[in-house]
Amino acid sequence: MKGEENMRKVFCILALAFWVLIPLVGLCEEGKQSDIQLNYMDYIEKGNNIEELTVEEFNILIKQLEKSMKEFRGALSKIRIEDANFTNAVGKNWRIELTATRQQLERAFEYLSYLREHPNEVSTSLQFYIDLMEVTQTAGDFHQIMIYHKKLKDTDTLLSMWNMAFRKAHLQPLAYAKDKNKKLYNLLDTTPPDDAN
Repeated sequence: MKGEENMRKVFCILALAFWVLIPLVGLCEEGKQSDIQLNYMDYIEKGNNIEELTVEEFNILIKQLEKSMKEFRGALSKIRIEDANFTNAVGKNWRIELTATRQQLERAFEYLSYLREHPNEVSTSLQFYIDLMEVTQTAGDFHQIMIYHKKLKDTDTLLSMWNMAFRKAHLQPLAYAKDKNKKLYNLLDTTPPDDAN
């Protein structure tokens, strides 16, 4: 009888412990995930506060940019000039603009790929930022036409925000670091040192 009563107490204590601890473990895991899942405003704020990114934060920024670029590329691929009622001359101009935008976006993907391995490259970072800025500005022109607005949704706006986060949190601190002749990210660098002497 006493053994059965002790078993019930142990069972109740274990049940109570699981009932209390399981939600706490979930909250801890959620806290870890929210630390890692920074949004573009977090990066903009870091840039405004002149905080340098960690290598992990830089990698997350690059992943978010790539995700946003892929979403935008998908939306951009749905745009057909023929869907709008343009005159021949106007349609031809829009077609040229669309082709140039797609090419520029693909070039930005190449820069992004290079930046993964060489985050301290100022010129590549700058060219990446400029290409994305021009892509999102042109997308803003497409956004003014209702039929294209529906296809783009907000992918261009989100890409523009991530590009601003890139400028604030990476490009500007990288330029400051370059002015001081130091590397922003201490990675194993495979490039040979310059023989400036």
